[in-house]
Amino acid sequence: HITDMSWGRVSHPSEVVHIGQKIEIVVLDYDAERNRISLGLKQLEPDPWMLFTDKYHPGDKIAGKVRSLTDYGVFVGIEEGVDGMVHKSDLSWTAKVNNPADLHHKGDDVEAIILSINHDEKKVSLGIKQLFDDPWPTIFNEFPPGKIVDSKVVSLVDYGVFVRIRDGVEGLVPSNE
Repeated sequence: HITDMSWGRVSHPSEVVHIGQKIEIVVLDYDAERNRISLGLKQLEPDPWMLFTDKYHPGDKIAGKVRSLTDYGVFVGIEEGVDGMVHKSDLSWTAKVNNPADLHHKGDDVEAIILSINHDEKKVSLGIKQLFDDPWPTIFNEFPPGKIVDSKVVSLVDYGVFVRIRDGVEGLVPSNE
């Protein structure tokens, strides 16, 4: 079955094998009533999830590439066969993120902190904002109204520009400003 060909995603068997190719397989099950044998390829390779959980733990810093974006978060490839998800609420301490694609794009290199590992569901929760201290306790002392601040543009949106005024602190300059 296609789910037993690779630990990663396979859309079509031709991504893994071709006609006439000699391969080693593992017998997974036999259904005597239906005269069917279930076979597997991926079982000959180490489970990437097990390799991942041996190497990483909550609190560890990881580096990876953005594999996909949804309206609720960013999926980051951590190791081959293991992705983690950064919920949009864990992207920034200061920016209200409605669409994660405003901050990240497929293929971007990102760093994140492992927030949790769900072994039962094989899911990894990541956080990007956790790389920085929470700025809210001191932000108003550091940036009082009227202060002129050098900043860097980090993203453009229809309604304005997001700028970084220091690590972990971004603000919006609305279009009308």
